Amino acid sequence: MMKYNNSLRLQQFVLLVLFLLGIKTASLAQVSGVVFKDFNANGIKDNSSTFNEVGVPRVIVKATNSSGTLLTVNYTGGGSFTNTTGGYAVTGGVLGQIRLEFVLPDGYTFASNGTLGGTTVMFPVIATQNLGINAPEDYWNNTLQADPTILIPHYNNGTYDGPGKLEPSIYSITNNQGSLTTASMTPVKNTVATQQQVGAVWGEARDKKADRFFFSSVLKRHVGLGPKGVGGIYIIGKQLSSYASVGSFDLQGVEPSNTTTLIDLGTVFRNTTNMADDNYIPNGTNLAQPGRDLDAFAKVGKVAFGDIDIDDATNRLFAINLNQRTIITVDISGTTTALNNASAATLKPLTKSYNIIGAAGIPACSTGELRPWGLKIYKGRGYLGVVCDASNTQVASDFKAYILSFDINNIGGGFTTELTINNYTNYKAWANTWANTGLPTSGNGGNALSWRQMVLSDIDFDEDGNMIIASLNRFGMQMGYFNYIPVAGNTDLVQAKAYSDIFKACYDYTTQSWSIGTASCPTPAGGSTSEFYNQDQAGDGTDESGNGAIAKLMGSQQVVNIVSDPYPAIGFLNDPQYYSTGGLNWYSTFDGSKKATARLFDTPNTVERFGKAIGLGDIEFNLMPQQLEIGNRVFTDSDNDGLQDASEAGINGIVVELWQGA
Repeated sequence: MMKYNNSLRLQQFVLLVLFLLGIKTASLAQVSGVVFKDFNANGIKDNSSTFNEVGVPRVIVKATNSSGTLLTVNYTGGGSFTNTTGGYAVTGGVLGQIRLEFVLPDGYTFASNGTLGGTTVMFPVIATQNLGINAPEDYWNNTLQADPTILIPHYNNGTYDGPGKLEPSIYSITNNQGSLTTASMTPVKNTVATQQQVGAVWGEARDKKADRFFFSSVLKRHVGLGPKGVGGIYIIGKQLSSYASVGSFDLQGVEPSNTTTLIDLGTVFRNTTNMADDNYIPNGTNLAQPGRDLDAFAKVGKVAFGDIDIDDATNRLFAINLNQRTIITVDISGTTTALNNASAATLKPLTKSYNIIGAAGIPACSTGELRPWGLKIYKGRGYLGVVCDASNTQVASDFKAYILSFDINNIGGGFTTELTINNYTNYKAWANTWANTGLPTSGNGGNALSWRQMVLSDIDFDEDGNMIIASLNRFGMQMGYFNYIPVAGNTDLVQAKAYSDIFKACYDYTTQSWSIGTASCPTPAGGSTSEFYNQDQAGDGTDESGNGAIAKLMGSQQVVNIVSDPYPAIGFLNDPQYYSTGGLNWYSTFDGSKKATARLFDTPNTVERFGKAIGLGDIEFNLMPQQLEIGNRVFTDSDNDGLQDASEAGINGIVVELWQGA
């Protein structure tokens, strides 16, 4: 066996044997091609009506001839990098004696199947040479997983072991749900976990390597926390061909390995026996029993977890602690068995906690409190959604929203403000009492009320690298459907409308900056500069029907959004098929138009479901991990510099063995 090593970055294990010295043509040639995002890693640039792979701009391209002289790399406008559609062209040189090197953006590598899609160093023998690259988190094998599954939390009235204990708390459905003209009014949905298994959960993260999901506890008024309480993390894994609850652990009270401050996710006071108590939450057998659950009203968005995500490269779960306003990380490289019911002592060496408030780069918020929720780990960087809630002044104009970023390997190093989101749709200051809203305390008779309090709840990215930002209306998590108003002793019934928005923020590759609500950020025809996604025409005829959760399949050119009243308004107001329902809408990331819709629940005029008061949580696809492909080139290094020059031939016939664990 031959052991071989050189200083080139390992990128392809497929041995490429090029008979460079045998090429007889000496004619000048221009090599050209495109660098593209190969989402399915098949080495081919796919472009169809259902799957589209885009070019990558601003990729640095270096070309040298057999003498080591730099060749001209340009396009219309000039520059040694790819153009806006990923194209490049090399002038001069001789085919077979040109060395091409591509310097990729952070987080990208060449896609698998390098034989077809190329690698970051190539010696082209034909005039067209494309390069397929990918970020592993963008991978979607649209052949093997043509219709991937989505997992979705669902809420039921009462404690986790109360009237709705056997009701579904996590559903699964498949992604392909028809179109607007063939909408899925009753899609096939499977129960993944019941309320008695997980209680109220919102945050969701996909562990591709272990084919499992993690869900985090959330404080939602009228819905009980699960058996692990305020710090509960629940694991959903494969059992035969279906997903099911397979484990859980509790982070409340755990001492992180990097600080002596114990993790504290807060408390909520609830009474499960006295229906006259202001903190009563149903714990009997009547799913339609209302409850006041008063203590929870002010604590929504401040107790338990916000969003969670996983970094596949480091096997870490990231979670937002809403009470201490910290980022928690947990090493999840162990088995589900090892994590299930793990003690605080077991969790300590796996867990770390990092302050958000007081960290370098955090925006000032003198008019209220800075409140985090949304989280995305993408290409080695973290993105955090925060709002300045204006709770001190109760002045809507004092409300601010931001997207911050951080180095996931140096969270203590601080944060960078990537984007400031203006108060486009008149969001209000966060209400900690019913009096803060100014809404009526009596005579509602079940009337629908609304008070728009933004939470930046979910973040994702589209095919072109633009950011998709979902906002959640906190009022929906504070309220119910024909349930008691949050005033001591009050038994007035009220239903809530909790619509919110999703935004598009555009990335400029030249300035490496974000913009939103500007002329430079494309908007649909007839849309305002602050709007891109068309959330109009909900089932009750109103707009902005989003409920704060999104998921993206790269290449599909669509984003999925949890919404109220998903079915289009066609004149059937107050029909339970269309009104006070919950489900999903699919929107085009190309032009913002609505493409498909599916209804997951309807709501009779009783409290067991949540109507427009956010009846569903976060969403994720069950995508597979991208296959690993490693390799390099064996060549004659004439100048002993560790790099294969255009004049240095590859060596064929070398036996190469790959050993695991050796």
